Amino acid sequence: MIRSERSHPADRHDGTGVRLRLPISEAWPRFPAGEVWHRFATGEVWHRFATGAFVTLRRRAFGLCMFLALLPAVCTAQTAPTEKPPLNLLLVSIDTLRADHVGAYGYFRATTPAIDALAKDGILFERCISPLARTTPSHASLLTGLYPIEHGLIDNITHERNLLVLSDDVETYAEAARSAGYHTAAFVSAAPVKRETGLSAGFEVWDEPDASQRPADETNASFLPWLAKAKDAPFFAWVHYFDPHTPYRPPAPFDGMFKSDDALRAYMKERKFADKAEKQHAEGDVKGAKAWNSEEAINRYDGEVRYVDEQFARVVAALKETGVWDRTVVVVMSDHGEGLGQHDWPNHGGYWREQLHVPLVMRIPGVSARREPAPISTVDILPKLLATCDRLPKAKFSAQASSLPPDAAGVIYSQTPGNSGSTIRTLTSERWRLVRRPGKGELLFDLAADPFELTDVASLHKEEAERMRKQLDAIVAAQSENARRFKPARAEPARRQRVDQLKELGYIETEGEEDEEKP
Repeated sequence: MIRSERSHPADRHDGTGVRLRLPISEAWPRFPAGEVWHRFATGEVWHRFATGAFVTLRRRAFGLCMFLALLPAVCTAQTAPTEKPPLNLLLVSIDTLRADHVGAYGYFRATTPAIDALAKDGILFERCISPLARTTPSHASLLTGLYPIEHGLIDNITHERNLLVLSDDVETYAEAARSAGYHTAAFVSAAPVKRETGLSAGFEVWDEPDASQRPADETNASFLPWLAKAKDAPFFAWVHYFDPHTPYRPPAPFDGMFKSDDALRAYMKERKFADKAEKQHAEGDVKGAKAWNSEEAINRYDGEVRYVDEQFARVVAALKETGVWDRTVVVVMSDHGEGLGQHDWPNHGGYWREQLHVPLVMRIPGVSARREPAPISTVDILPKLLATCDRLPKAKFSAQASSLPPDAAGVIYSQTPGNSGSTIRTLTSERWRLVRRPGKGELLFDLAADPFELTDVASLHKEEAERMRKQLDAIVAAQSENARRFKPARAEPARRQRVDQLKELGYIETEGEEDEEKP
């Protein structure tokens, strides 16, 4: 190799003609940092480059300049926030599950180990309240974020045997999720939420039984294979279990799992259960009502709850096995509770707390577990979730969701089926619960002192009753006004099959040759 004869600042001669290379630290004086930049700015360094000196240093300086030029882009790429991938959403609704029969809510029996485990890892809402204790209206509210007055599905079927169908103007969350590129699927278990109600809007896959209902294991038999195939894309899935609903026929071994004992009798005594309930879905006696043995009913009901909890445990296991557990939001709730003989009501459709207070647990990846004591409506479940988790699609859904008037904040509205002058309406706050019964006066309960609603104190707290009365009026007026944004729910003559299936489920009574719907 022929070397250039130009002298290098790191060369020195030892008198023999041999050039020795000095360390660069000795060849270039050590200047303070500010002076180095000054020499770059004044051109001294560039002049030396132009004369061919400092070849090695010139190359290093050039590399330094290139690095400095690229530094902003490098830093931006390293510090720019990375967009988190979307989360899946699994919504599990367990029909007719009252909150105080869930272990995480303090129940004395081991009815819900899988739900309890989810609650330890998620957010448990202590006071979640349904807007209406019927399956079709409450699920419509869940999926639309609207109250029954607003979406128009005010009962499972009308007195005239008309089926109410959700208006096309009302957006379901499934439609919002699908428009955002999510796969959407629903697996329902009973007649009140079948496709003909309009609740299927937005679901690519819709799976329902041919009969009036099916057990949870059959619903899982459809859902779990779908889940295995859908694991690689974001999805919104709704799974509906019906088992805790009457007639309470849990499969073995759950049919004999729970027996009457002193603990059950103490539970019933504290709440003043009737040993034999003679009332059904209405105030006063129902003609031909069958005697109801509350202890036996509770034992069978709890067997149904334990059975459906085991089926939910299978779903949790499948989420983990398919690798989507850590990117799936899981919400478990119920559409309404059940009387079981409390307040002399065997089933639901009324206004008492045990028929409206439902469990609600949300497990959101990355969100710490906690308990939320403030009241919340099932109407607000999805809006609350979307406000808490920014990795789920919202679309127009959040804007559509119902909102309370400013002077009614902090209270939860509920009602009985229908929307007329005879409809019973209730309002629940942190401490108080007002019940307006047209033609029968109002009830006021102090929930702090009387959580089981055994003593009416309306005459002792007239100012509180008046304040809540005004709030209730404002809420009903606001909902009625909001309903005008949408086309009314369609009323269509119910097919004979639907009438027969609702009869099987106890929603329609037969008296002689005439069918009489339970009001």
